[in-house]
Amino acid sequence: MRILVVVVVAMSFRGSRGLQQHLELLASQGWRDVKPATREAVAAIESYQLRHPTSTIAVAGRCAYGYPQAVVMNPNARPRGFGAHLVRLTCPHLCQHIDEWEKDGAVKSQSAALLPACAQSLDQVNARHAATRRALVSPTTAERAEAELGRKQFDAAMNSGIAGLSPTRNDDIKCVHAHVADHLLSGDNDIGRRLLRRLQDDRACDPEGSSVCHQQCSGQGPWAYLPAKNKQKLWKTRERRKALRKHLREKRRLSSESEGQGQGEALPQPAS
Repeated sequence: MRILVVVVVAMSFRGSRGLQQHLELLASQGWRDVKPATREAVAAIESYQLRHPTSTIAVAGRCAYGYPQAVVMNPNARPRGFGAHLVRLTCPHLCQHIDEWEKDGAVKSQSAALLPACAQSLDQVNARHAATRRALVSPTTAERAEAELGRKQFDAAMNSGIAGLSPTRNDDIKCVHAHVADHLLSGDNDIGRRLLRRLQDDRACDPEGSSVCHQQCSGQGPWAYLPAKNKQKLWKTRERRKALRKHLREKRRLSSESEGQGQGEALPQPAS
């Protein structure tokens, strides 16, 4: 069974570009297998797969039941900064198997096993992510993010590769989830392709799904899996936002004090 399912059409999302513009832009950057997200697909992602709002602009997958398995996200959707990570694996079935694999040391073992043969592919994937990010991030978002992060950190984030990987790192795949998601969306990630094959051959994971996994995505059954990375991400997001709010409050306080000192300086008095 080898069904390629890509979910079609969506209405409106937060962001400055229309969906068709997003799709054309992604296609021009080499994302071969993406399609826009339908309302039904986004509802499945937000209500049942990830269980939180997303900024999904495109989806793809090989799910035998027709549900999305991976998404591209709009980096302009955040109220502060920008979304540096462009892709996300949403399929609970794949996430469960990959979480278990990563607990067994998959990132380290697969970095050692795959990178010698896939270094050029990783460079191309990183370049595609950086180019896509630069094309998607709006001038308004870029200006705001640079003011909040500082020029050095902003440039590093904008030019980073898949999952925020530094383009100079050639010894670490960083995240199995991200490479699998990227290959589902682009059809052009040799690491992701090999990881999917190893999941099937070595971990008894059918990339198209199991006999019960559709129960979570449909909301009609007892089987469910909340990805460990999702729980960790929610906690990290809360902590990051708290730190950013504290930083911005301090920045405003210092700016206010500086303005107050300037206004409080004595003006020269005219000679009598």
